[in-house]
Amino acid sequence: MEIIHRLAFNARKNELQTKTLDEMRIKFAFHVLPSPASLEAPAGLVTLDIAESDPRWTLVKELSRQWNCIDQVYSTFTRTDLEQAEYLAIVPRWHQGYPMPDNNGGYLDKTYRGHLGCAICGVGRLQVEPFRMRSEPKWGRKNMLQLNWIFDEFFVTPVVFTNVFLPFGIQCREVLNYKSGKPLETVVQLCVSQVASDSRRHSEYDAICEECGRGKFFPHVRGFFPTFCPTDGSPIFKTDEYFGSDGSAWQAIIITKKLYRAMEDSGVSGVGFYPMESST
Repeated sequence: MEIIHRLAFNARKNELQTKTLDEMRIKFAFHVLPSPASLEAPAGLVTLDIAESDPRWTLVKELSRQWNCIDQVYSTFTRTDLEQAEYLAIVPRWHQGYPMPDNNGGYLDKTYRGHLGCAICGVGRLQVEPFRMRSEPKWGRKNMLQLNWIFDEFFVTPVVFTNVFLPFGIQCREVLNYKSGKPLETVVQLCVSQVASDSRRHSEYDAICEECGRGKFFPHVRGFFPTFCPTDGSPIFKTDEYFGSDGSAWQAIIITKKLYRAMEDSGVSGVGFYPMESST
């Protein structure tokens, strides 16, 4: 298992920051941004991934502070870590599009039963209508996705649903075209209705909403996913607890080892997995 930092910062090509990275032999990507032609070196966004186990991390960590880097942390796991886990959390590896209507949170009224969810922290929303997308997803080589802003629902191609999820008794619901209201042909939403609770106490939440009094944990990014009590026989379920920060809140989605292996064997792409800690 490795803890990885994905760093991003603005810089100019071939100037101090990028020269320093070159001298340290750290691989990075430079994404050119629109800039005045008068600049001797184009401006751009620099991105790089570095593990905490890398001997250069201590210095890079200090440089990232000086350079005002955006630091996104995630974990990677060995094949053994993944295959030995009895349960795994599914995490997105890409987001495609937005729930519609996307202006001023209009999708909330269209999709959820508003009075159940907190308008301040986002905890407690209940979906009552299909999601709406602007158009068919641009799948490319991927076949499973999340929408931006919606972190506790997954969408798959009909072929993947039929071949991978339906044999486990998992159901799906249609996704609608925003303008026509007709079902889209290349995407369905997985239905995850079972809920399992964590053993942590309410007092251990990272944040308690002053408006509704409900709590949530900060997003889990470091190491094995915390242990949750499984539901009886369900191959996929949501945690009763919510994760997130500020006005964003979502329930983690957990799957069994058997479903994980079926997804891997069928080449499901667009998601990753965090193996759950053993309860023993």
